[in-house]
Amino acid sequence: MGISTVFIKMVEIFSVILVGYIINKLGIMGGDFDKRFSKLVVNVTLPFLIISNALSQESLPSQGMILLILAVSCISFCIVLGLAYLAPILMHIDKHDYGVYRFMLAFGNVGFIGYPVALAVFGPQSIIYACIFNVPFNFLVFTIGVLFLAGDKSKIDFKLKDIISPSLIASISAMIIAFINISAPSIITDTSSMLAQITTPAALLIIGSTLAKIPVKEMIGNPKIFLMTACRLMIFPIIIWLIFRQFITSSLLLGITVIITGMPVATNGTLLCLEYGGNEKLMTQGTFISTLCSIISIPLLSLLF
Repeated sequence: MGISTVFIKMVEIFSVILVGYIINKLGIMGGDFDKRFSKLVVNVTLPFLIISNALSQESLPSQGMILLILAVSCISFCIVLGLAYLAPILMHIDKHDYGVYRFMLAFGNVGFIGYPVALAVFGPQSIIYACIFNVPFNFLVFTIGVLFLAGDKSKIDFKLKDIISPSLIASISAMIIAFINISAPSIITDTSSMLAQITTPAALLIIGSTLAKIPVKEMIGNPKIFLMTACRLMIFPIIIWLIFRQFITSSLLLGITVIITGMPVATNGTLLCLEYGGNEKLMTQGTFISTLCSIISIPLLSLLF
């Protein structure tokens, strides 16, 4: 897919986010509706998207490839976590905000934006790769991510129900489907596909509505937010590409690894800040700026493949 096509796809994605922003301002979305709508996507339609793509693929990854995807994912997350830990020190960030910057650098929006982007850039066959690749994310964001954000470590309470989410269960199920090559009746695959189609537009509308809660004067943030964004969207993915291109022969796996690494800041960061005492204003600024800049960065990253 050429860079112009990827750019158009990113503009389409951001246009739906803009619609979510506008309808929030019009009072159609927002508040309790957003929370319920988000729960619907996270707990129902996103898992069906993952399962549907595993069931509908004519050619699934081999057992060896599944294990390789998991290995690459674990190694790449370790590298990114190491970089995220060191970067705020090198950037001379205020020590009180180390944790928020480390979270923003380490954890991208692999669900709400990652899957739509993978679908747009690499096609339907990429979703099964992406969902396997994202399995470690669900463990790390609610453990190490919480450690980054918590000001008082004595208040940390890891909740098993948050770690063992429907999306994680669906991802593991998709791995099993691919691993033993399970087939399903058409009524199951068609129903799953119908529910899955809700996910992308709904997720993007939720992101837009969430961003609408940030006062316009507070959206831009400070210069270090832009430096963080450059690391998250371009520098870290390029480091990952330079490392893994020496070893990965599958262009699809390499592409998924780089693209997932280059996602904008995870939207659940703000919710975790509120729960564990992080700087939610800084987190929302980073989310907005990185999401906006990803319109340009993702097409540029696609040039690497």
